[in-house]
Parts: sequence; structure tokens; C-alpha cells
Amino acid sequence: MNDPGKIHLIDPGFQPQHSGKCDLLLSISPSRFSYAVIDQAQDVIKVLSDDTAANIDEIETLLQTETIFNTHFHKIKVSLETSRFTFIPEALFDENNIADYAQFIQANISDLIVSDIRSAQVKNIFAADPRLKDILYRKFPGCKLTSPASTLIETALKFYSSKEKQLFLNFHGSSFEALILEDKKLIFYNIFEAETADDFNYYLLLILKQFEFAAAETVPIASGIIEISNENWRRLKKYFPAIRFADIGLFINQSDISQLISSHRFFSLAGLNLCE
Repeated sequence: MNDPGKIHLIDPGFQPQHSGKCDLLLSISPSRFSYAVIDQAQDVIKVLSDDTAANIDEIETLLQTETIFNTHFHKIKVSLETSRFTFIPEALFDENNIADYAQFIQANISDLIVSDIRSAQVKNIFAADPRLKDILYRKFPGCKLTSPASTLIETALKFYSSKEKQLFLNFHGSSFEALILEDKKLIFYNIFEAETADDFNYYLLLILKQFEFAAAETVPIASGIIEISNENWRRLKKYFPAIRFADIGLFINQSDISQLISSHRFFSLAGLNLCE
């Protein structure tokens, strides 16, 4: 597992009374709790934070005690990491079949959330922890709940899509997402538990084999918790002669805060800004 440490940055000019023109974006995974405040008038980051999150009790305490979460925002969007999800093409989706969809992912109907991935023309149906879901809805009535799949796919299709077969890898610390696009269409997506570099290496090789990637001719696009100093990066370099980092500068304007971070680390979090 790669631990990138804690980040907490605030634009000196940001004041709580300015929050009404800002959106609050949160990303919650089993190992991390991240959030950003985006000024929608300027498309710039005003607040950015990322740290470990031990459990739901700790998250609930943070939401109740941190000043930033007791501030009014224009919109609030939350990404919840989960391995219990399924995609249904928009043309085939039927609300009357929700019980069947719940069986696909072994979840209770009440735990399901349906999120649109408009660029891929699919419905993302996923299960959220019922207690966490209740905490979020009570704290932020009307907030939008989605999953990392929606943000990664929407952002990749909008800013990186081409006719060539493409591999995207987004790292969360103890897991990673793999996305494959070809001819500007969604071909494959999944999220894998990967506590160690060996775990990551195993799943990466399976993906390369199953989808017949020629590593020497492939330039994967990496994002999330991945740096040139960690072991997952060294495994990537073992197979690919060239690797690109994703860039939030494609849809977030440069600011004092964005200059202080590796822009690929918060690519998925910032991508929530594109989800409606």
C-alpha cells in the first residue's frame, strides 16, 4: 500500500461567506477521505484536503466538527468507493427492474444509488454503506452521491478519448481503478483491491493479456495516489516505456493551490465537478 501523507491547503483569500458560489466535492474510500472546494465562477480550487480515514465513526465526527462542513455551498457532490456496482445501458434501464439489479451486486434495494454516466450512455448502479449514506444525506440534504466510476469515465471520455485503445489507471492507495476506452467508447471498467505492488502487478498483467495490449506501444494514463518514487510506479515502468499523468488542468484553472500539488493526484476528485 502506498501512503502519500496528508494534504490540507486553503487559499488565503477564501472566506466562508464566499462559499455560496462554490461547490464542495468529497471522495470517500475505505482508506482515505478527501475534499475540495471549487469556486464555480473562476473554476479554481479554494480548499483541498486529503488524509486517511479509519472508519465511518471518524468520518461522521469530521463532518460534524470541521468548520468547512458547516458552511453553505452551492452544490455538494460525494464519490463513494465501492466494488458493488453494475452498469446498465441507458436504453435497457428500467426502474421496475431495480430488484433484479440489486441481486446482481448482492445488495438491498434500499442501499442502491443510480448515477448517470452520460458520456458512456450507461446507468451506474452501486451499493452504498447504509449508515454512511444516511450520515451524508442528513448532513447534506440534497447532495449528489456517485461513485469513482462515474467521475473517471466521464472525465476520461471528455478530455482524453481517441480512436486508439487507451488504458487509464487511477490509484486509491489500497485499490485501483482500470478503465479501457477505444474509438471513444467505454470498453472495460473495474476496481481492484490491491494492498501491495504484487497485487497490482497481478491484475495489471491480467488486463494486458485479456485485452491484448502491446505494452511497448501503449501509453497508460495514470492518476490518483501514484508517484515516481513508489513501487506501483516502478511496476508500470517495468512494462511500459512511456507513461502519462492525468492533468486536472484540463478542466480546473491554475491557482496558488493547484501549483502546490501533483495535479494527477486529485484527478478523480476534481472530476466530480463535471458530474451533474
